[in-house]
Order: sequence, then structure tokens, then C-alpha cells
Amino acid sequence: MWIKRYDWVLMSLVLLLTFYGVMMIYSADQIQTVRTSGVLHYRRQLIWLVISVAAMVGVSAFSTRVVEMLAYAVYGLIVLALGALLLTGQGVERWVTIPGAGINLQPAEWAKLTTILALASYLAGRKKQIDSLKDLVIPVLIVGLPGSLILLQPDLGTSIVFFFIFFGMLYWAGLPLIYLFLIVSPIISFLLALITHLGEMQFPLWGVFIIFLCILIFYRRIYLMDAIVFTLANLLTGIMTSPLWNSLKPYQQKRILVFFQPELDPQGSGWQIIQSKVAIGSGGLLGKGYLLGTQKNLAFCQPSTQISFFRWWARNSGSWAWRWLCCCFTFCSATSWSWPGCPVTVFPAWPRRE
Repeated sequence: MWIKRYDWVLMSLVLLLTFYGVMMIYSADQIQTVRTSGVLHYRRQLIWLVISVAAMVGVSAFSTRVVEMLAYAVYGLIVLALGALLLTGQGVERWVTIPGAGINLQPAEWAKLTTILALASYLAGRKKQIDSLKDLVIPVLIVGLPGSLILLQPDLGTSIVFFFIFFGMLYWAGLPLIYLFLIVSPIISFLLALITHLGEMQFPLWGVFIIFLCILIFYRRIYLMDAIVFTLANLLTGIMTSPLWNSLKPYQQKRILVFFQPELDPQGSGWQIIQSKVAIGSGGLLGKGYLLGTQKNLAFCQPSTQISFFRWWARNSGSWAWRWLCCCFTFCSATSWSWPGCPVTVFPAWPRRE
């Protein structure tokens, strides 16, 4: 029976983490500003939990062949929905309302799933393993189209997720590790060039990285055209870092700097980061206790819908609990990453990394 294929250890752990997360949402909902608004987010979370579990059981009953056949069609519908958001001026709101049903949908969230399915369908249908840049053109288009539309909404945070989707699926498709590194190398180049530009490091680390990259490309005997593209991409990224930084408005530069050094604006942009550190540290080893904590009850931190829940966890339960949390997520991630190697794969033709 299809239900016997479930990994019950992994599923039990995920449900345990989910229910504990609902408890943290309930704790965060006790802030006075949230109580007076009449919004109880934990109830909505429980409702969606039930719907999600039911949807998971229902979808898992379908044959993977059916999912594979519908992948491109559903992907196309979501891309059209993302385009409709921009054309109708609702991009900033990021929601689509179904007429007559009173249901609001966020296409950006559905785009993550449909992009994974569409890219998996394409990779499973390939006869040749991906081993060069020319083989990445269609995968880049599949991931880049919804990612670009979401970026134009604008929603930078969600659009970045598509890069990790692209990276992870290429790994399991068997793309050589050297190419995976070269794909992310322009990002490394940008960060090193930015650190050097801001004077955070006197040593020219960006130049050393470029030299290392050139040696690596020569040593691994990358295709000539691919080597030229990757080298130029890293050089241009580093060279353009300074003009791009200077083109940012002062408040944009400040937001980036405060992310790394919140003490630069302790009562403004850095307030939430600093208060989160205080909340985590105040929990100690065993925590302050459930529904307790000064950062929450005295409203030093933003309401539950606007900030990470990790601080609630650490403050309530202590450092032992968040270490346990990290171990649980590590186990879930490791189990998920090893899953494609099992006999039952997403699509029967899915290429495997040995």
C-alpha cells in the first residue's frame, strides 16, 4: 500500500516540530498589541496544518506519472498568475483573490512547488547528464521566469529561495561539484569585494579569490567557453561592486550595514536584532518558562507575524532546547538529502547522484 512508503520517523519529527511551533505562535500571540487586535494566528496555523496534512495524504496517493504529466501545466498556470499580479497592479499585495469564493492565494508560494516539479520533469527527461553551461540554459529559464516575476513584485526574500531550489536540484541531477561551486562563485566574489570596499579587511581578499579561481579552473580543465564565462562573471561582479554600492540610497546602505552591525543604529534599524539577542540570552540554560519573558510581555519586540520565532523558542525553553531544535532540523535535512538515493524517486527517470 502506498501509505507504507512513508518515512514515519521523519514525519513524526516534522509533526512534533510543527506542533511545538504552534505553541510558540500561541505564546507570541499573548503580546498585548496582538491580543487587542483580535487576531489569533495560532488558530489559523492549526487550520492550515490540518489542510496541509490532508493534502499531503491525498497527493501521495497519486501515481508519480500523473504528477509528472501535470507539472508543466500547473507551472504555466502559476507563471500566468504571477504575471497577472504585475499587470493588474496587485504585485505589491502579492495575493490573488478567487472571485465568488472569498479565498486569497499567494502565487509566489505555489511557484516554489511548481518550479520544483517542472524542473524535476525536465531533468528526468534528459538523456544526457548535465556537465556544461549550455546544458543549464533551460533549467535557468524554468527557475528564472517565476523568480524574476516575484522579484518585480517586489519580493526579494522569496525570489532568493529560487536560487537555492536551482542549486539543490542541480546537485541531485548530477552536475559536477566544480560547476556548483562556480555557479555560486560570483556571489562569493561580490561579498569579498564589498568587504574590501567597506574597509572591513585591509588584505585584498577579493584579488586572492580571483587568483584561486583561475588556478582551480585551469587545474580542473573546465571547457574553454565555460571558463571564460565564469571568469568574466567573477571579474565583473567584483569590479561593479563599488559603483553598485555607491548607487544605493543612504537608507539602503544603512540597512545592509545594520544587518551585520546592528549597534550602528540601536534604536532604529538594529532594534529588533539587538532585542532578539537579549531575548535569546535571557533564556539561559533552562529558559524563562512558557508564556513568560520580558522582551515579549513588555512588547520590546515586534508582534509574532513580523519576526523570527527562534527567539521565542530560546527564551521560553533555554539553550538546551534550541540546540535540540538545531539537531532535529539537521536530522530532517540529512534524511531529506539522502532520500533521492532510495529506490522510490520523485520521477522514475530522475537522474541520481552516486
